[in-house]
Amino acid sequence: MSARILCCLALPLLASTAQPKDRAARAVSVSAAQPMTTSFLDGFERLDEKRWFVSNGWVNGPIQGCTWSRQAVSVSKGVLRLRVAKAQNQHRPYICGEVQTRMRLGYGWYEARVRTVSGSGFNSAIFTYSGPPNTKVHDEIDFEFLGKNARTVQLNYFVNGRGEHGSVQELGLDASHGFNRYAFQWSPGTIRWFVNDHLVRTSNDKSMPETPGLLFASVWSGTAQVDDWLGRFDPSSLPVLMEVDWIAYTRAGERCRFPESTSCRH
Repeated sequence: MSARILCCLALPLLASTAQPKDRAARAVSVSAAQPMTTSFLDGFERLDEKRWFVSNGWVNGPIQGCTWSRQAVSVSKGVLRLRVAKAQNQHRPYICGEVQTRMRLGYGWYEARVRTVSGSGFNSAIFTYSGPPNTKVHDEIDFEFLGKNARTVQLNYFVNGRGEHGSVQELGLDASHGFNRYAFQWSPGTIRWFVNDHLVRTSNDKSMPETPGLLFASVWSGTAQVDDWLGRFDPSSLPVLMEVDWIAYTRAGERCRFPESTSCRH
């Protein structure tokens, strides 16, 4: 663990205004306090630990059935691999994988090419998060893929801890059968979500996220507390694997920094 990481917190729900079905497990670390100002494209030829912090050794409350573990995170042949697997530990009988940026990111394009996990009880996610201990304000923007129906995606955002902005979008494909590109453009007052360059949702409510946050990629399994949301977890399905071919952040004011970027066409 980097000396810059002072501690890691398990945060069960973070805000009492949101119900568990509106939430994924959230892991946060004491990373740098200032927003990142440079764009990046990470093709995962290796795990750049100057950019990514690997969540390790804690559980985000009673809704999470696995422990974040470095053993569940690897890079192979240019692909980030995040697993849920059987592995007895002090918290749970299973481990799961998550990475998060060490710096907070603000307005701009967030993009990833991902193959998600299929199966009841699993959540594969790409999301931004601001909140304790880095900031007082909990803002968040989500792509969440529930393995119980790999042909849909849950889109949501939180503003100062309130997350009642969720929607379920039909993908027209099975997200677990291959890699697809997912992107959102976060601008002052507006979020636009895209799947393979197709605009699937636009939100521009009066109150929108505005606090720079960490960018996460994660896969985890739930407990019985969230069976109504994730579906019942079946241990016999383990191990499962979420794969990330690349992740990119393009800061506001820039666009089309690489050919596959959705910003080249929107």
